[in-house]
Amino acid sequence: APYERLGHARGSRAMRIVTCAAVPERDWNAFVDANESAWFWHRTEWLAYCRAYRPDAVDLSFAVLDDAGVIRAICPLLKEGDAFLMCGEPCIVPVADQLDRVDVWWPGVVADAIAAVAKANNVARGQWRPMPWYGWSYWIQERYIGWETVVIDLRQSEKDLWSGLRRSYRSLIHRAEEEYEICQHALVGGGISVRTMQRLHAEAAGRETRLAETWNLMARYLDARHAIALLAFKSGEPRGFVYVYTYKDWAYYGHAACLDPNVNHALLWQAILACKALGLCTFEVGWTGHATDEKGQAIEHFRRGFSDARMPVGAVERTFP
Repeated sequence: APYERLGHARGSRAMRIVTCAAVPERDWNAFVDANESAWFWHRTEWLAYCRAYRPDAVDLSFAVLDDAGVIRAICPLLKEGDAFLMCGEPCIVPVADQLDRVDVWWPGVVADAIAAVAKANNVARGQWRPMPWYGWSYWIQERYIGWETVVIDLRQSEKDLWSGLRRSYRSLIHRAEEEYEICQHALVGGGISVRTMQRLHAEAAGRETRLAETWNLMARYLDARHAIALLAFKSGEPRGFVYVYTYKDWAYYGHAACLDPNVNHALLWQAILACKALGLCTFEVGWTGHATDEKGQAIEHFRRGFSDARMPVGAVERTFP
């Protein structure tokens, strides 16, 4: 891919495009940590997960540096087939540093670099989405394909959180909490719990749905406190789990599998309370209005039962000549 000095400038400084691999991980991730518009999806750990999930994916992520070598913007970018996608979904939108994010220089630099990479790698289209609180995807200037995501304000009292549940969920949660022992991964060990979750996931699906490396990475995220997991046991046997990404003040419901009906309601409820106890502000239950099959629509129906609150997912699609 062509990563070279571009003809755009901010003040007297020219911008230089370098691959993610050319930037030390600690510097890339420090940029993400300090950026109010960036989240875990921007970090190198998530890029590693996307590559493990889709081994055929080509990582074309890049950073924009000024002539002093300071990171001014980053662009997570994976090629899957003939498109820019991450795990089959839109790439997370590029972000610039706090001083530059409202300036006019960086969208042009990043958009030109994306177009050059697309041309060099035979990419026909790409999709991008911002984090729900960050609406900067209009710079792509292409077709809007957005939907919504279900969110929960964790600053509410537990009583108000409970009142926000779909009424039918409350009895299901009470019943499951009586029948199952629900505990966090810290009580059974990160690596052990991930191996258990992997077995549960395969049994529930009837097969292994993804490579073992994705589970290895999930174990590392638990150890790094970028995630929490809860498992449900009945008579000492694991029957279900939920796995939630936690970063900054935001939580995202990422993965789940259950062998018994309805135990997932109690697991997710307990995960919501655990994230509230951690001091997080928002729990993202997941997308709605995006599913294309019956299974996905059923999952979206489940998500909507935890909150009436929605935030837009401002996804866009760009095609390349």
